[in-house]
Amino acid sequence: MTADAELNARVLARFADLFAAVRMRLREAVDRGEAHPDVDPDRLIELIGGATMLRMLLYPDDMLDDAWVDQTTAIVVRGVHRAAPGGSVV
Repeated sequence: MTADAELNARVLARFADLFAAVRMRLREAVDRGEAHPDVDPDRLIELIGGATMLRMLLYPDDMLDDAWVDQTTAIVVRGVHRAAPGGSVV
């Protein structure tokens, strides 16, 4: 796949403030002990952006509603593992 450098630069410029806000909020969550310190903010941005973009491509006539946001947030925050009765991850 060939990247379009001009398009890439425009996208980055358009979302630079949003990406910076995500990075800052993640750093703050790490400082409060709410997030793992080894989480890469750029990977988090890619996960959220990728999920959002794919949803919009697959269902262009549907709005991203609160239920989708809540479900996606739960997966990003808690993952897909469930805790065993003793608290360990299964």
